[in-house]
Order: sequence, then C-alpha cells, then structure tokens
Amino acid sequence: MENDLGNGIVEARLAAALVGLRGRLRPAEVETALRTAAFDTFGVLAGAHGAPGISALNDSLAALSGGAGRSQILLTGIRVDPGSAAMANGAAIHALDFDDQYDPARVHVFSVVLPAALATAETLGGVSLDRFFDALAIGAELFCRLGLACRDCLDTGWHPTTLLGAFAAAATSGTLLGLDERQMVSALGLAYSQISGTVQVIEDGVLAKRLGPGFAARSGLVAAHLAAATITGAQRFLSGKAGLFAQYRIEGDPALLTERLGEDWHLARLSLKPFPCCRCSHSLAAIAIDLHSEGLRPDDVVSGALGLSRTNHAVVGRPFAPESAENPGVHGQFCAAYAFARALSRGNLGPMDFTAAAVLSGSVALARGLKCTVETDFEPRALAPARVRLLMRSGETLTRLVERMPGAPDLPLSLAQLRAKFSACLGSVTDSHVEAFRLCLTEPEAGTGTAETVLAFRRLVTGYR
Repeated sequence: MENDLGNGIVEARLAAALVGLRGRLRPAEVETALRTAAFDTFGVLAGAHGAPGISALNDSLAALSGGAGRSQILLTGIRVDPGSAAMANGAAIHALDFDDQYDPARVHVFSVVLPAALATAETLGGVSLDRFFDALAIGAELFCRLGLACRDCLDTGWHPTTLLGAFAAAATSGTLLGLDERQMVSALGLAYSQISGTVQVIEDGVLAKRLGPGFAARSGLVAAHLAAATITGAQRFLSGKAGLFAQYRIEGDPALLTERLGEDWHLARLSLKPFPCCRCSHSLAAIAIDLHSEGLRPDDVVSGALGLSRTNHAVVGRPFAPESAENPGVHGQFCAAYAFARALSRGNLGPMDFTAAAVLSGSVALARGLKCTVETDFEPRALAPARVRLLMRSGETLTRLVERMPGAPDLPLSLAQLRAKFSACLGSVTDSHVEAFRLCLTEPEAGTGTAETVLAFRRLVTGYR
C-alpha cells in the first residue's frame, strides 16, 4: 500500500470498493446495528427542537432557500434545497451531543450520513428503505475507517467528525445517486475541496460546535451531486502532495480504508450514548451515578480529582466556570467536573441537565471543587478509563476506577434504555408510539420507502411533543 501513495491507486481502489459494496447482503448483526443506530439518531434529532441555535439556523436556511425546495428540515417540515436540509438536520442531530460515536476514531457517524441520505433520497423520490440503508451502511463504514486511519486528528487540533465527515456524506449520497467508480473518486475529491473543522469551537464554547456535522453533510451531498453532473474533483485527495495526509499533517494508515471491507463491519461497533454530553465525560458520569445509588451526595464531598487520559483531559478538563462562558449549556457539555457533579446530585443525566438554566443553577457547587488531572498510567489517547479521588467530609478518601464506558459495544444500552432515551428526547410520547416508529425502521412492512419513514417521524414530532 505504501508504494501506492501519491499515484491515485489508493483512491481508485477505495472508490471501487465502495461501489462494489452496493446491494451486498450484510450480516444480521450489522443490519441490526445499522437500523438501531438510525432509530437512536431520529430520537436525538427530535430532542433538538428547543436547543439553542437550532431554530435560528432553521430560519436562516429557510430564508436562504426562498421557502422552496425538495428536502425537509425535519423539525419544522419546511422544504428547502437538499444541502440546506442536510445541514439543518445534521446540526439538530448533534445539538444535544447525544448522538452515536465510533469510539476508536472519536467520530459521530450518523449525524453526518443520515441527513445526507435523507436529503438525497427526498430529492430523488421513490427510494426504498433497503436502498436507503445500503447507502447509510457504505457511508457509515467509510466514516469509521477513515477515522481510524486518521487517529491523531483530535490531538492535532482538528475535529474529526467535521473534518472527515464530508467524505462519508459524499459516499452516502453518491451511492444513492448511483455514481460509478470514476464519479465516486471525483465525489470524494470534491468533498476534500470543502473539508474543514477544528476544535477551536470547543475551546470557545460556541454554538458552531453543533453545526459541524451539518457542514460536513452539506459538503458531501453537494460533492456527490456535482460528480454526478460530470464535475471532476481531486483524484489524489488522500495521497497527493497536498492530499489529506500530507496537507493536514496526519499520520494516516490508508490500508485501513479497504482492509477486509465488506467482511469486518466497523459500523456494527458504534456506541450509542447514554448521556447528552461529550463522550470523554461518560465514564466519570457513570461513576457518579453508581456513587449516588450507594447514597453519596455532593454535600458529602469536600473536593476531588477526576482522572482522565491526556486526550480526554484536553477536551473536557477545563475548570467549571459557566458564568464566563459564551454558552453555558455548551460549557456544561464539555466540562467533566460539571457532568460528574450533576450526575452525583441527580443519579442520572438527561437533556434538561445541559440547558443554560441547569448549568447556571448553582445546584452543583461541588463542580468548582473538582479538578481534572491527566493520569499518567492511562494510554494517552484512551477514551474509556477514568479515576475518581474524593476527599469526604468524614476525612476519608474515596477512590474509584472504571475501564469500560457505558453505551460501548462491550457495555451496550438495552432496548428498554434506547426507548427511554428516545422518549426523553421527544417529550410527552407513549411507549407504543416510540416502539411503532422503531419497528418501521427495523422491521418495515414490504414496500415501505424513505418517504413513509419521514412522514412517520414528522407525525411523531408534531403529534406528541
């Protein structure tokens, strides 16, 4: 593979492999994971109806589209151009930071590929669910593998979901559009011309963080449509002198992109989040919830140290200071001290725990007495491990260590937990309505298309919020 770098063979091989996956039967466990992730994603999208910035984004995109288009902003039902729909729906999915993650690569997959697929399918019309999920599977699998091939993105300041997502969206939309191998290379090359996304939005605590997947979804969709119209893109977008690996100083392994593609499905190992905040804080939140169940409360604690890996600490290790934050809710989503203190107080974490009002409420005074530390015995990029050391008012010291993260493949959410998560996002909705929507994705009636699924979701959102 190394000898192929720079001559376009890597890119041609990748495009051929992606086109070759179309219509292939996937193992049952892969199909279940794929459709379950879609169900989870529709739920977190529904939960974004009151999230800061989402209404303003939807209004702005609708105005730019002139109030006309073939694709829907799913929270409002307003039709706009496909790129705007992909952007709006991608941002909504990511707004609560409750969407899936492929943990080994730290990429949020369905917040990019699902909106790209939906907008493209609505543009085409008559797209069956089987064809829709075929495109989702191909785009999602590429995203997981590209994230693995570029594992140092986050450490070098890039936000991997935003940076790499456009490629996945291009593959997703390109599959629905029926691009051939040469067109697929161009679609991915055109996506490369548009990629962007740094962690500065996390550092600054701004609403642009939740727009990243939307930007990626829109860019990839546009790239695929341009390629279908015979516009050519960079052919050596990965391996060229100014390709992804060289230009972005990424120590990548392109062999991971096609190794056992179609046999080993990384998308089957997605994590579905139990808490609506940065994944880096989830192990700490789980420790806090366990301690709460044992009777511990914030008033029992004087101070504490929250131990994380180097990478996790860089993302969520900031001191709790919401009063000086640009957006207190975003600050809470990316502050491990807040997540731990709030979870210890309530015994759970849900969407309402990360509103500006909740973060500023003063009910989590303990968060100011918690300091995040880098644990030198943790692998520097490790996601799951976390260690807590608490100084108790009794004078005792309490220490807890976890090495598994809830929601991961080795500690997955149950079906009941996924249904409860969906209901929590949507608001007032019966279990039977949630289950009916899940079944329309996982066990659809013969002939069910994407349009019927979108209609069912819109009825769920408008009828039971």
